[in-house]
Amino acid sequence: MRARVALLCTLFTPLAATAAPPLAFSARAPALRVDVGDETLRMNPAGAALRGDGVQLSWSGGTLSGSYRNHDIRLDARDGAVTGRVGALALRLGVAASTDGLTLKGSLGRRRIDLVAGPQRIRGELGGCRFALRSTRGRYVGLRACGDGAPTSTRVELTLPRALCTRTDAQLAAVLAVALTPRDRFADLDPGFAAPPPPGS
Repeated sequence: MRARVALLCTLFTPLAATAAPPLAFSARAPALRVDVGDETLRMNPAGAALRGDGVQLSWSGGTLSGSYRNHDIRLDARDGAVTGRVGALALRLGVAASTDGLTLKGSLGRRRIDLVAGPQRIRGELGGCRFALRSTRGRYVGLRACGDGAPTSTRVELTLPRALCTRTDAQLAAVLAVALTPRDRFADLDPGFAAPPPPGS
């Protein structure tokens, strides 16, 4: 699948439209952008780096490390899995590709991750919130519902720049997990919790 995606990144023509990449990338957007209510996150890819306000991350092989919103990050993304830490929290994630896109299953701290991210939609659970986003005009748009009982819904827009489309499935999953998790979730979970391994590990 990665060879097919890499080809689409460089030869994105109508003749190749039937072979869709695992996610919807924007050819015009220079940065990964997440808008949640009145809050905006931007991460600009430049070679192996991801830079933005409060974001200083870089790839070395399959390892993403650096600083993200005052939290240290070190994540190993390879062989269909993402493991490591975001601040004090353990991230353990299994990643599988299918006709629907990418399936992410695992946990961040004590909160589970069960998300499907594809070219048409992103749906599922991440960081204690449920996402229901649809791809339209080069970006994903929809709602994020957080909280127990009567969850609070917030409008979300996500744009993925074309510069990310050559990353492996595991690397894309790592970036999505970090970018879509509500920023307060990195601080409110039990850092001593030992997360179970993702399915199939």
